[in-house]
Amino acid sequence: MASESDLNSLISSGYWWELFEYISLAAVLIGVAVQSIHEFTRWFKHIPWWDRNGRRVSAFILIAASAAVLVTTIKVTSINDLAIAFLGDKEADSRLRAANLEKQAAELRSRAAILERTLGPRRLDGDVFLRILGNDPKGEFEILYAAEEQDARLLALSLRVLLVKAGWKFIDERPVSSAELLQSAVGFPMNVEVVVKNLDGDPIFLPPDKNTEPRTLYAVLSGAIIAALGMTRVEGREDASLPEGRARIIVFPRSGM
Repeated sequence: MASESDLNSLISSGYWWELFEYISLAAVLIGVAVQSIHEFTRWFKHIPWWDRNGRRVSAFILIAASAAVLVTTIKVTSINDLAIAFLGDKEADSRLRAANLEKQAAELRSRAAILERTLGPRRLDGDVFLRILGNDPKGEFEILYAAEEQDARLLALSLRVLLVKAGWKFIDERPVSSAELLQSAVGFPMNVEVVVKNLDGDPIFLPPDKNTEPRTLYAVLSGAIIAALGMTRVEGREDASLPEGRARIIVFPRSGM
């Protein structure tokens, strides 16, 4: 691809050739004027040289000037075509760079969103949560959350508000030390753990689908949390001491993820 200096050189060359074109056109007009004076007036007829050679002089001027106009017009057109081609390439390159920049910006936005989900406050999408939760089944719930972390407390509060709005019965909410929560966790704790009396028949991983079957307490609750938090899974655990129809939601500290 031509450089910026090549474009400047083309523009400079085009300026001079365009000037020569105007001069050639002026010479054509002069030739026409000389011929008109010789053919249609009696001016300078008393001069023998003019009377004998005026026609030839005007014809020579017209031929030379017309040839100059042809050459300069071709040259100016060629230069303009080259400049247009260069600008077209430059525009295409600019579009390509803009597309690359937009792609990079999209990647940065995606990474920022991932960092926001990973490091930022955990936010529930209330509309999604209620939609996935559906109208049944409804149960009782209690919530434990990491006492030392504000983010865990706010997430627990959001879950409590939404579940009560959905018609679930609130039983209890307790702050618990992070160390105690992590000791009781099964394996490596995720954002949230849902504990029920019996997990028989419930998959540990559930897609965020309102129509998930069977629609058990654990299935609908974990599915709603997965969808509303933008997670891939929710940990499930059994606790035989829990009454039938009750779920315990444990909100771990983000530092424990």
